[in-house]
Amino acid sequence: MENASKALLFAGAILLGIMIVSLLILTLNKVSDYQASSTELANANEKAEFNEQFTQYVRDDVKGVELISLLNKVVDYNVKGIDKTIGELDYTKKITVRVQNMTAFNEKHAASHLFKNSDYEVKESNATTGLMKIINDQRKTENDYGRKELSILASNEESLKKYYTPEKYITPTNSDKEIIKQSGKSMEKILGKKITGVLKNLENSLKDGNGFEIIDTQSEFANFKTSKFECTGEEYWTEEGRGKGQVKMLTFKFIS
Repeated sequence: MENASKALLFAGAILLGIMIVSLLILTLNKVSDYQASSTELANANEKAEFNEQFTQYVRDDVKGVELISLLNKVVDYNVKGIDKTIGELDYTKKITVRVQNMTAFNEKHAASHLFKNSDYEVKESNATTGLMKIINDQRKTENDYGRKELSILASNEESLKKYYTPEKYITPTNSDKEIIKQSGKSMEKILGKKITGVLKNLENSLKDGNGFEIIDTQSEFANFKTSKFECTGEEYWTEEGRGKGQVKMLTFKFIS
C-alpha cells in the first residue's frame, strides 16, 4: 500500500513536471512569436518612414520647387553607403525619378534655353548631369547675381534691350539708335541702385547681347519652380514573401 502511494506520488510529480515544462515551452513560443511580430512591425515601420520622405510627393499638384526638394533627397540618398545595409534599409537599392512632358513646359512659356529634352531621368548620384546640372547651375546663377535682381531684370527685359542693343530694332542711323536707347533703361535705373561686381559684369555682357541668355534662363527656371507636376507612377523594390519594399521609382509629368 505504501509502495502504491509512493508510485502515485512519483507519477503525479512526473505529470506535474511535464505540465510545467509544456507550459514553459508554450510561454517561450508565445514570447518568441511576440518578439518576431514586434521586430517585423518595427521593420515595416522603418521602411514606411523611409518611403514617406519620398512618397509624400505622390500627388497631382506637386510644385516645381517641391520637385527640386525631392530630387535633392534622391541624390543625397543615392550617394550614401554604396554597398551598405543598415537595419532594414538596403542602400544598394537606388531610387530613380523621371520628369516628363517638358516639351509642353517649353511651349507654354515660349522657353528654349533650359530644357532641351522632353523627358529627364535622375538616378544613382548624377548631380552633375542632366536635370540636376540644370537645377544646380541655375541655383548658382541665383546666388551669384541675386534672385530678386534677376527677377526684376527679366520683368524689364525689353527696356534693357532698347538701352543696350538698340541695333536689334533695325534702325537706319546712329541718331535713331540713340532715340531707341533713350526709350530704354539701364540696369542701374531698373534696379534702383549702383551696380558693381558680378552685376557690373552682367551689364557688360548685355552690351553684346550675351547677358540676355542669363536673364532668360533664370526666368525659365523661375517658371519651372512655380509649375505644377503630377505623379503618374510609383514603383517599389519587391521582397520575396514580404511584399512592397523600398521605393524604387517615381514618375512626374508637367501639367501646368
